[in-house]
Amino acid sequence: MTVPAKIAAWCLCGVAAWVGENARAVETLAADALIFHAAIVPAHDGAPDAVVIQGSRIVAIGKSDDLLAACPASCTKIDAEGKFLLPGFHDSHVHLASGGKAFFEVKLDRPDIASIQSALREYVKANPAKEWITGGTWKAGAFDSAHPPHRRDLDAAESQRPVVLRDTSGHELWANTAALKLAGITRDTPDPQGGRIVRDADGEPTGVLLESGTYQIYAHLPVPTTEDLRSWILKGQEIALACGVTSAQGNSIPLTVREANVYADLEREGLLSQRSFLWGNLAASPAEFEGTVKFAHSMRPEGRVQVVAFKGFVDGVLSSQTAAMFEPYSNKPGERGLPRMSQQRLNELVLRANRAGFPVALHAIGDRAVHMALNAFENSQTILGKTLRNRVEHASVIAPDDVPRFGKLGVVASTQPAFMFYPGKKELAAVENTLGAERMKNLFLWKSLRDAGATLIYSSDFPSSGRIGPDPIAGLHCLIHRRLGDGTLFTPEQRLDADSALAGYTAEPAEVIGLGKSLGRIEVGYEADLILLSQDPRLAVAPSAPFNPPQKIWIAGKRVK
Repeated sequence: MTVPAKIAAWCLCGVAAWVGENARAVETLAADALIFHAAIVPAHDGAPDAVVIQGSRIVAIGKSDDLLAACPASCTKIDAEGKFLLPGFHDSHVHLASGGKAFFEVKLDRPDIASIQSALREYVKANPAKEWITGGTWKAGAFDSAHPPHRRDLDAAESQRPVVLRDTSGHELWANTAALKLAGITRDTPDPQGGRIVRDADGEPTGVLLESGTYQIYAHLPVPTTEDLRSWILKGQEIALACGVTSAQGNSIPLTVREANVYADLEREGLLSQRSFLWGNLAASPAEFEGTVKFAHSMRPEGRVQVVAFKGFVDGVLSSQTAAMFEPYSNKPGERGLPRMSQQRLNELVLRANRAGFPVALHAIGDRAVHMALNAFENSQTILGKTLRNRVEHASVIAPDDVPRFGKLGVVASTQPAFMFYPGKKELAAVENTLGAERMKNLFLWKSLRDAGATLIYSSDFPSSGRIGPDPIAGLHCLIHRRLGDGTLFTPEQRLDADSALAGYTAEPAEVIGLGKSLGRIEVGYEADLILLSQDPRLAVAPSAPFNPPQKIWIAGKRVK
């Protein structure tokens, strides 16, 4: 039995047992906790306002007066005072370890060169023992076109120790001369397949590296200690829980077996409250791939740490024009982006994971990359004769003919709604300058995908989400209103209704990973992963408005806030 199937089987058994127990005798209800006087979201028939928890599960839903009378004196009773009770948010694509790591690195709060240099100098002074100086983030579009990022700017702040700064997308690095030297990158170093070493007018590397061009730097970074990994994971968990995220998919990319075991250790020690649904590395060596599969099969199906998919990359990002497009970028004639690999190689990797029983999550932003991802999934289905919940991550620009293929092939569209939350018209105009007016119509086609029968799930891609963080409320705002930061409407015909939007952060992600019968809903028999909010999230408060943090959080029936 494959791991996703094993998880699903456990879910079905659990639901049947709990529903049966609840149906037998509510009047003698065994209960550990009762949440009453709550506004349950989404609404249920009969308008119940109370939920009973025993162990890790919901065992009853009903009226407050009835359940107060049915629960024993030993039951902990929580008056919700009319606040909104929801299933815990499920972030379907997030890098919490990276977000946690950033907390311990140099932080670039302002995009100008002088501020970046100042931040570097302060960090270097405060961390004399650091072998490498790492951090972020920066955005190429924020720099003057006459003075793009260059290694000399970093050298002026720190020339002895290697410095490497990530951009907001995580697909570019900016390195100083010391880092390039240690990595062996010179003017004679060729661009790798699927990557680029940016060069100045003299042919010298500027220090900016794109996509697989970053690999030589990453290969020379110090291997993090186990204690490093633990602190990054726990800090990422803290950040996400503050936004009500009780389940997170992805987390460490690319995942190694060593990192996976750190998650497992944290769960065994009772330090991992959040559910961590990990993705293996699609492009891993045969030995690392088999090691990840072995680790996945060693996990308890009811545990909080699971491997639910393998993650791969088809292309880059729009901001650096590395997303793979059918037609050239409007502002770069002849440039169509950078596919990470050939269609044949992609087909082979997808087939390997699917054959092992694991769905695949493919990063694909440009329309050509989305097309390649769908082709790989269709090829696997044809060969294996079965459909797994394969998914396209981002699916930002989609060719019209590929929209119906999502529903036809059963491919999930995993999107990041807050990616469209540009500050205003100026920033949106920059995107249009890159894509052109016609392709802008194919950007963030959420309603078109749903209307074509696709399953949509939502996420933050934190820390790429920047100042918004892993806050699902920001995503709901974009899904429901399609408004920019200054209130400008963007393709309002792609707006979704509030309940569909909320389901993409709760019930749908659970279903996609085989937990649809036990997680993501407020129903009898389901896991008691719950959050209590002071505001109705269906109002989708904009990210610029006051934060709507959870007042209380439960995971598996245990209060964690």
